[in-house]
Amino acid sequence: MKRYLYILIILFNCVILHDEFFAQVFEFQIGTTSTPSTSDGELDSPSGVAFFPDGKILVIDKNNERIQIFSSTGNFIRKFGSSGSGDGQFFSNAAEDAAITSDGDIWIVDRGNDRLQKFDSTGNFLAKFGTLGSGDGNFDDPYGVTILETTGKIYVADRRNERVQYFDKDGNFLGKFGSLGSDTSQFASNGGASDLAFDLDYNLWVADRANHRVQKFDSNGVFILEIGSEGAGDGQFDNPEGVAVSPTGDIYVCDRNNERVSIWNSSGVYKSTFGSVGTGEIQFASNGGVVDMAFDGGTKMAIVDRNNDRVQILSDAALPVELISFTALIKKNLIELKWDTATEINNYGFNIERRPETADWTNIGFVLGHGNSNSPKSYSFKDEEMTAGKVYYRLKQIDYDGSYEYSNMVEVSLLESLPSHFVLNQNYPNPFNPATIISYRLSSESQAKLEIFDSIGRLVSTLVDEKQFAGSYSYNFNAEGLPSGTYTYRLTTNGFSETKKMILLK
Repeated sequence: MKRYLYILIILFNCVILHDEFFAQVFEFQIGTTSTPSTSDGELDSPSGVAFFPDGKILVIDKNNERIQIFSSTGNFIRKFGSSGSGDGQFFSNAAEDAAITSDGDIWIVDRGNDRLQKFDSTGNFLAKFGTLGSGDGNFDDPYGVTILETTGKIYVADRRNERVQYFDKDGNFLGKFGSLGSDTSQFASNGGASDLAFDLDYNLWVADRANHRVQKFDSNGVFILEIGSEGAGDGQFDNPEGVAVSPTGDIYVCDRNNERVSIWNSSGVYKSTFGSVGTGEIQFASNGGVVDMAFDGGTKMAIVDRNNDRVQILSDAALPVELISFTALIKKNLIELKWDTATEINNYGFNIERRPETADWTNIGFVLGHGNSNSPKSYSFKDEEMTAGKVYYRLKQIDYDGSYEYSNMVEVSLLESLPSHFVLNQNYPNPFNPATIISYRLSSESQAKLEIFDSIGRLVSTLVDEKQFAGSYSYNFNAEGLPSGTYTYRLTTNGFSETKKMILLK
């Protein structure tokens, strides 16, 4: 019988996984008439939305060639802009996207005039940059804008030039990346790079609309990964136009022609979708409805429903199942999945899904839930199909009304050898903010303890304190809430102890 090494990766929040399932709840909408209108507070084909730091909402009222500002509860406050090419004006039917700095200044993509304009928080014109062309710093149909707050750099989706350009906070050209095509780091012709957003690790997600995908880059334009393919199934897109990042780090994609929003984690793993075609709550107009969205820093999101001439304000509400742990263990000839819930309301049960490294997700079983419970509940499932290589597992929690959400995934790697000695690896990345990976190898079954200490030797957290089989382990340490500085982590096992340093740099 072959002996297998296993690697267990679990997403931790310092000590244990804490994963709530979420659903979207309609709060209110901006734009109430059934037909386009020029009245204050009404909209004609809105194209973009953004939140101010204080919660006010900015809406690009595209076909009215103006910007409108609303309170956090949707009450009209003011407007600015008119049709034209002068300072503070917008080309007819062609203002497209907005980004707001932490100081409240506003950058507007004036698409038809091939430029960006800057305004203060009340709508007074401040600056502009860009002209029609393909040279550095020029635009041809710019479509999206976002700001890297740590540096103030401005990133622009230069759509018909099939590229992304970035500038300093004053609009001076710094760099560019992208070209025409469908390979990685390329964008589709005349409809590719349409929107962009930074995640919590300062990586840039760019909607490549006509290639039916979203690409992830670092802040210098180095390709990391892509998500999506053409279609209407889970994890597929039909002309994705907008992209936004939630305060928890999930990637939300406006899947325009599928009339829905698709949710992914920052590693590119599909989680869920919401929305359908229609004019009701959390519905979007056909083939041109959901085109842009933004988050307010909390649970509130704003979604542009363009062809319904409105912006819908939703909030994330926790579904009534709170998952507090999810692990995978190897026992002889099977993999045992275990998970625990803290509370449950209307929980029908869990589909168990598996994905080998080179294949798609498949459903391999179902475990019935407890319905309603205010006390912790434990579940398990045994997978007897074991082959060498990486395999991933996730849970699909299903409510009685058919609502569902995916958990974070766990990864197991089955290799045909065991480590020959104990090793504590250097954390990666280092320096880090706010999370880093700590990994180690055990050459035999041992009582393992992995501890984190601050610069004066005080215990900060104990990540592991349990008996573990021989193998390799990796844990994600999240230092959110801890101050910058030098920390140490120590692995102690039977007859082995090693300590290494790591730097938290915020």
